[in-house]
Amino acid sequence: MKPSSRLATVQGVEAIPYQSRIAYLLGAISNIINAGGSRLFRRAFGIGLGEVRLVYVIGYEGPLTARRASQIIGIDKGAMSRTVAALQRGGYLQVTIDPADARQRVIQFTPSGKKLHQRVMALALERERQMYATFSAHELETLSRLLQRFRAHIATLRPPKGAVSPAVGVTKRQKARR
Repeated sequence: MKPSSRLATVQGVEAIPYQSRIAYLLGAISNIINAGGSRLFRRAFGIGLGEVRLVYVIGYEGPLTARRASQIIGIDKGAMSRTVAALQRGGYLQVTIDPADARQRVIQFTPSGKKLHQRVMALALERERQMYATFSAHELETLSRLLQRFRAHIATLRPPKGAVSPAVGVTKRQKARR
């Protein structure tokens, strides 16, 4: 089906067709990449994308706190805790108390984790090479710069004026059911 090039009207306001909206495109691309990556890495190594992302970050950053890893990856503490636990159960991570702050945990590779990192990166780089084959080197550099700038900007956004908080008028009992 050919996408419509005309503007739709939603409640009297012209709306850009979803196929041209950046948020839609980013979400759709992310979903496709995540689904394919999840299958690929589960089959190859028995780990999911969360674990792959953490393996990548530790391989690049070296030992770091779970808190810092969650900031880099952009996930909450609970998700990071589950990701660390899965890799620790697999024998890929060692977790120690941060000597500078006893409330923090430092995560680093075990020897098996270092080997996993090498194998994950080899597969990930080949997958990326295939995904990006449609772009020139200059286009990839431009796309990367634009996305980095967009990511930094998104982190500074606040809800638009007049936006209604979903928690307004919700009772504690209703919140507990969510």
